[in-house]
Amino acid sequence: MPEDAILLESKSANTYQNATRTADVMSRQDLDGVLLVPSPLHMPRALAVFWSAGIRAVPAPTDVQVGDRNHTVLDVLPDAGVLAGSTAAIRE
Repeated sequence: MPEDAILLESKSANTYQNATRTADVMSRQDLDGVLLVPSPLHMPRALAVFWSAGIRAVPAPTDVQVGDRNHTVLDVLPDAGVLAGSTAAIRE
């Protein structure tokens, strides 16, 4: 993607502010749609917020975690990474 095709809105503190500020930028730039690039965990909420702000947002998730791995019994024991993942899921 060409660098000049990327517009960043970096002053928001939350998704609602990002959507409303993005709508303002789009209006000034005469744009009719965006690629929405959050992590897959945040996509459903972010997409709903952007659509409710009247933005034609196309989902383009990033930070997808995939891979082939042999799982062991240790994978079901509590650890800091699992707790962080659970916290993120509960927050959503």
